[in-house]
Amino acid sequence: MKFTVAADQFVNSLNKLSSIVPTKSPLPILGNVLLILEGNNLEMLASDLETFIRTKTTVKGKEDGRVTVPYKKLSDLSKSLSSSFAGVNLTEKFKKSLYDDLKNEAKLTDVFADRFKYDSSGETLVYSGVLTALDKEKIDSLIEENQKFIDSDENLKHLSDANDKFKEAVESLYKKSEAFLAKKTLEISVDGKSRMTLKTQNNKKYNLSGEPADDFPLPEENNHLNSLKINSGVLKRLIGKVFHAANKDEIRRNMSGVLLEAKEEEIRSVATDGYRLAKLIYKTTHKGIADSKIVIPVKTCNLIQRLSSDSGQVEILFDENDLRIFFPDAEIYSKLIDETFPNYESVIPNDGNKTLRITKKELQDSLHRALICADVITKRVKMEIKNNEITITSENPETGTEAEETLPCNFTAMSGEGDFDAAPFVTAFNTGFLLDAVNQIETDEIIFKMNQPSKASIAYPTQQPDNEDFIELIMPVRVS
Repeated sequence: MKFTVAADQFVNSLNKLSSIVPTKSPLPILGNVLLILEGNNLEMLASDLETFIRTKTTVKGKEDGRVTVPYKKLSDLSKSLSSSFAGVNLTEKFKKSLYDDLKNEAKLTDVFADRFKYDSSGETLVYSGVLTALDKEKIDSLIEENQKFIDSDENLKHLSDANDKFKEAVESLYKKSEAFLAKKTLEISVDGKSRMTLKTQNNKKYNLSGEPADDFPLPEENNHLNSLKINSGVLKRLIGKVFHAANKDEIRRNMSGVLLEAKEEEIRSVATDGYRLAKLIYKTTHKGIADSKIVIPVKTCNLIQRLSSDSGQVEILFDENDLRIFFPDAEIYSKLIDETFPNYESVIPNDGNKTLRITKKELQDSLHRALICADVITKRVKMEIKNNEITITSENPETGTEAEETLPCNFTAMSGEGDFDAAPFVTAFNTGFLLDAVNQIETDEIIFKMNQPSKASIAYPTQQPDNEDFIELIMPVRVS
């Protein structure tokens, strides 16, 4: 095997495999990555036996071949070689006022402290080094987190424009970086003893011992699978909005994943662990069969989130046991959960006769503080709700910590006859579960539908996005 490839491009493909390579395994070869070169097409495959990821990239092929080499050594070495641009500084015009607005933000402080500086004389943003695809992916993720942080607080709305302009600047810096990255290439060759050699343009040379490709397990090819084609951004949102509620242990295996259900004019995603349930209905036309259901394991859901982009189309192939997902430059092979997902519709109450309306940011902040003082095991927070205020309390008798806050709200009964100042509504929840639900609501206010203190509550936004219907069910805990 012999080929030449842009170092950044090679690292980007390797990085997509990182979460699937086991750190410890009874089968040592699973710590390796399989490389297959045919012409100018390079495939890389990683597996933990339950799940496989295959990435594809274009190279300058000189001699076809197959080999498997230690993933971590190859990845660490390639990253080091792709990022060594000593003395390179990239610049982009950027207003000082925007820089000042952003540099102290909690979500971006580390980004600015690490690689970004500001040149006041030229009003330019200066990036030290070259912005690789991996660097850009991390920064884009932080920018997205920062936008959610800004959206959650009315007092931070003025930072939205600065955040958008920073994202545009990062995109421009990355395009400038590509000229440098294109020059940084690796020449990779493998001899007949599965020994890999990496060479750089400045005559640096490294050798890695590999193993024959025939020893590496391959996914089973199943050509009789059902097909479903949807937008990549839709798939990312369907999984991302609900999979926090999936069961994370193997005891109740039928809940250890996300249900993806295709109907004629909508796709649903549902996750539950028995204590809470998240459901998103996305109204969309799609190419594929209707009335089909699959339960995707949590690990595979994490991979989907990493590999999905905000645009483009994804093809999903499946039967009752196997799943294949085709992204533009990667594929996932995974086993499905072959147990029956709970009848979720039967547990969603439709008799909520009381409505709590409350500001998201105030509730979010209060719950974070209550969690600090709550019992570390139960994480219980008690709510005493009156007509126009809610008192949130938590305590940990073992440490002697207590928390109590009162927030404004609006609490009404459907009949309109309830006076909750005279007889407050008292309930309690797991603070972590309640926070997870609140974090998924994207409006400034949240609505909770409630019935009895011992029955489940339903949280949802005051206004649903176009084509969407999202709810989160939370079971209460015993009030002490």
